[in-house]
Amino acid sequence: GYSKGYGGLPIPDFFVRKDPNSDNYAVAMLSSMESDGDKRIEIFWYGENNHEISHAYYASPHSKYKYMEYVDMAIIGKEMVSVLVKAYNTKSSGGEETELLLGKLSFGSKEITASGLEFSKNMVIKGGIIRYNKVTKRIILLGVVREPGKNDGYIPYLAYVNPVDHKVEFTSVAYPGQANEKSLELFGRKRPY
Repeated sequence: GYSKGYGGLPIPDFFVRKDPNSDNYAVAMLSSMESDGDKRIEIFWYGENNHEISHAYYASPHSKYKYMEYVDMAIIGKEMVSVLVKAYNTKSSGGEETELLLGKLSFGSKEITASGLEFSKNMVIKGGIIRYNKVTKRIILLGVVREPGKNDGYIPYLAYVNPVDHKVEFTSVAYPGQANEKSLELFGRKRPY
């Protein structure tokens, strides 16, 4: 209770996502109170017939991070499940370091291969979503990070990631510049969008 209330540890939960292009789906279980850090996130992947395709734990690459929080996942037919997590350490657990990890669970595999998304290093990540674009065959990631030096300001980041090799192909701040200009014009300088 102390670690959840004061330490910011997420409560145990589960998440379900379905592939919009098929009836394949996955269930992610977050067991934040599990003593083994490599068994806190568990992924079950099911096919259209509700039979298990794969099942694996999401382990920290090279045991680099003590804490990992589920963010979102995208199911890509019967090819793979891509799982986005926020991985971090605290001052007391090896230094303050944060990064988004994108993991891949392939058909029939018992292991999730994960790699860090370089643009997200040491950002204060508050959340995000990922979706697979079947036309471009890329994962679209939209994340929200805290603005440096501000406790209540947030910046939306957009990234395109190759789901096979986890190579980030594009990143940008997703900022509605024209909407902000119109808001300033209508409501004054103290009311940005």
